[in-house]
Amino acid sequence: MTKSTASAAAAETPAEVADPAVAAWTATLERGETYVYKSRFFRKGVPFNVTEETKAYLEENAYDDVTVGEGDEVELDRRPKFKFARIRNRG
Repeated sequence: MTKSTASAAAAETPAEVADPAVAAWTATLERGETYVYKSRFFRKGVPFNVTEETKAYLEENAYDDVTVGEGDEVELDRRPKFKFARIRNRG
């Protein structure tokens, strides 16, 4: 594999996930195509294991503000970029 094909392959490979021993959630990007946080490259529809700390950050900071309504009835609606699911115990 050449250097350029290795770089291209790395761009298509999901970022390293959190250690399953400490990950408590999966985070799946629902709005947007990509999102980068702490060297993690989230791609739309690809679930990643995340810690409580990462989940809290994404809930607070990863959102889109969307204007809803018409004329004088316009409101700003904050929509989260991620959906979260708790990881069940495997033991």
